[in-house]
Amino acid sequence: MQTLIKDKSAAVGATSVLVAEECFQERVFLSVVNTSTGAQVISLAFGQEAVAGQGIVLYPGGYYAE
Repeated sequence: MQTLIKDKSAAVGATSVLVAEECFQERVFLSVVNTSTGAQVISLAFGQEAVAGQGIVLYPGGYYAE
């Protein structure tokens, strides 16, 4: 697993990316958008490593907000 934060964005590849928890300790809003224009699907998990196709699954153009 790799940790990657860049301008509050995470570049996602074929491996798992951990968005460091300490960056979000005081957050009031979280938004994740799959900006893919192809067929790339993003799987999200909180407190554990994400597994493809499980948990919160974002298809191209999809988003998650809390």
